Amino acid sequence: MTGPADNHRAPRAIIAGRDMHKIFHLGDQSVHALDGVTLEIPAGQFIAIMGPSGSGKSTLLYVVGGLDTPDRGRGGGHRAAA
Repeated sequence: MTGPADNHRAPRAIIAGRDMHKIFHLGDQSVHALDGVTLEIPAGQFIAIMGPSGSGKSTLLYVVGGLDTPDRGRGGGHRAAA
């Protein structure tokens, strides 16, 4: 049996990442593609990810999709190695 409080629960996040960092090293330069990004997308929610070229959109999708691991934080079920 459910009560009134059960109807007000926040939808479960189906996609989530916490404090995600991803740094690419190109020669002597470091590119911070993700710099402490936290993301929660509830089930049934539609979003758009927009930004200029090189802003980290694809990196974000790779990390939350589990195709890549973050250097720090957690994304796509992966936690950065300590």
